[in-house]
Amino acid sequence: MTRYRNIRAVPLASSESQLSEHQIQAAFVKAINQIPDPCLQTAFAIPNAAKRSFTLMNSLRAEGFRTGMPDWCLPVPAGPYNCLWIEFKVPKKKPTPEQLIVHESLRKVGGLVYVLTSTEAAIEVVLSYLRQRAVTH
Repeated sequence: MTRYRNIRAVPLASSESQLSEHQIQAAFVKAINQIPDPCLQTAFAIPNAAKRSFTLMNSLRAEGFRTGMPDWCLPVPAGPYNCLWIEFKVPKKKPTPEQLIVHESLRKVGGLVYVLTSTEAAIEVVLSYLRQRAVTH
């Protein structure tokens, strides 16, 4: 239960409001990779095919890609949830209608979904989620 009590997010030196979604997510992954928890080794990112060529997007869809999926997933149960999903956005940007539909579907099947605009917030969410796992396992 106390395993994650002393781990805290470290704010970035620059203002995150000027960072792209990619930069926020990359800083998050770099920080998360420093946490020695085997559960985090199961986490993965979902590529955004919207910014790819039409041919590549069709190829990814043939392999199972779904538009609107969150950016990052931790497929580990904790508390009442079966999985943690994080969608990264720059401040003031909202999820698309497709993303909102997917997020609701993920919640209906037991997933916990967050839309976050900073590396620090994402790290805190993951640590909080892992604390729930420490209590229930």
